[in-house]
Amino acid sequence: MGQRALRFATLDTVIALALAFLVNASILVLAAGSFYGLHGAPVTDLSEAHRLLSPLLGTTAAGLLFGIALLAAGQSSTLTATLAGQIVMEGFLEIRLPQWKRRLLTRSLALVPAMLTVLLLA
Repeated sequence: MGQRALRFATLDTVIALALAFLVNASILVLAAGSFYGLHGAPVTDLSEAHRLLSPLLGTTAAGLLFGIALLAAGQSSTLTATLAGQIVMEGFLEIRLPQWKRRLLTRSLALVPAMLTVLLLA
């Protein structure tokens, strides 16, 4: 049973990382294709990229889709980190906690640093 669970956990992590890679690569390709050869001030942060996408691509949905893609990439990365933390806690460190406590701990470890960064830099 342990080998089967390990195979499924590995498969789950590989799929999550592959999807995160595809979303991130798509964002980079979109940005490179949209902003290449753009005359004027360079794009230096995400709010400028969001603002410039709609006029460049000729649709108001471009900025919205860009935001959704960024959210999807972040969620995929967070999920992958959470799953990795749970696997390490349970399998390698042999820390046995009730499922709700383990999920709360690993998700907090994944989300709290990101939230602190957002709050401090906003």
